[in-house]
Amino acid sequence: MIEIERSRYDQAQLHCQQLLNIGEKLREGSEAPFAKALQALCHYATTYDDSQLSEPLQQLRVADAKHRLAYTLTRTALVDIELGKTAIAINHAKEALKYTELLDRPSEKMLAHIALALAHQQTNNPVVSQKHILAISELNKSTVANWARNRAASLLQSTHTKH
Repeated sequence: MIEIERSRYDQAQLHCQQLLNIGEKLREGSEAPFAKALQALCHYATTYDDSQLSEPLQQLRVADAKHRLAYTLTRTALVDIELGKTAIAINHAKEALKYTELLDRPSEKMLAHIALALAHQQTNNPVVSQKHILAISELNKSTVANWARNRAASLLQSTHTKH
């Protein structure tokens, strides 16, 4: 997960293989689907081929692994945004936001709002984008991890410099 946060997807894929091995031994739970989902995310981020994402995401849904699903969906949405796949990014981020709200995970919720703000900026929908930026500002007042604050500042700053 650290390698994914650093956008070092090739390195992350090596760790995913180790997670897959562990997940196969555990059989039950969401470890194996999570490892598959992360591996598919890394593949998508490095090859721009998202064909491997659908099945592991569905496996996480079936396993009811909301936190792991939200984590994977937000990171996938950010890759979608980089590739200009805004409609897909919005769907991924909306689903992630739903789980983060259920779980009350402010840092992950912030990242979902970041993805939604950026995607709506790409679709020239400033009203909806602003709604998510306001949500980010409110979350920034709460207990949010530093990595989330830094990500919000960085992503929003880069968006403002593009326009």
